[in-house]
Amino acid sequence: MKKSFRIVTVFLAVMLVLGLVVSACAAPTTPPTTPPPTTTPTTTPPPTTPPPTTPPPTTPPTTGGKQLTPPATLSFEAATYTNAEYGFSFEYPKDWVERPDMLTTPHHVVAFSVSAFVPGIVVIQFDADAPESADWIKSSVGLIGGQSPKVLTDITPVTTQDGSTGYMYQLGYISSSGYQAQGLCLDVDRGAKRIRFMVFTVTEFEPFNETLYEEILSTVKFQ
Repeated sequence: MKKSFRIVTVFLAVMLVLGLVVSACAAPTTPPTTPPPTTTPTTTPPPTTPPPTTPPPTTPPTTGGKQLTPPATLSFEAATYTNAEYGFSFEYPKDWVERPDMLTTPHHVVAFSVSAFVPGIVVIQFDADAPESADWIKSSVGLIGGQSPKVLTDITPVTTQDGSTGYMYQLGYISSSGYQAQGLCLDVDRGAKRIRFMVFTVTEFEPFNETLYEEILSTVKFQ
């Protein structure tokens, strides 16, 4: 009887061990969780805007333009000035007087005006060391003692009555005597020189008369 009990006990123990083993084998296994790959966010650099560029000063064309032709009958009684050194002549109102007191630098050639100062005409010579441009014009004003120059209009190519090419424009500046002056200018290159004919006024005393000033400049003639 005891022997049978032991057999049963051993059998039950074996069955219990086998059951635990089977349970362990049958338990589902959970695969290890692999974390997703870490991605570094990519950033798109903002578009770069190129720095603004300043266009170079515009040089006016060298051909064509307005023909300067004096009227058959001038609106004023004229006197004629002729310069043999630079080879030009022009006509101006006969009641204007020569003004050597206005020739304050070696660049000045000749000047005439009404006896009360304005309006008048002054002729100036410069070295033609750069193309005609607003920057060059403003720098030239400093050579004759002017300050705060402003080119007030376009620089227009013109042809004088003898066929020379020139440039016409309005110029504002403070004169060497301290007045706010305004002039209508005609620049003509002759060899290595640039000759400026400027009919000017001080608007505080005498209005700017473009019609008269252009009529005077239309009489400029080179030999």
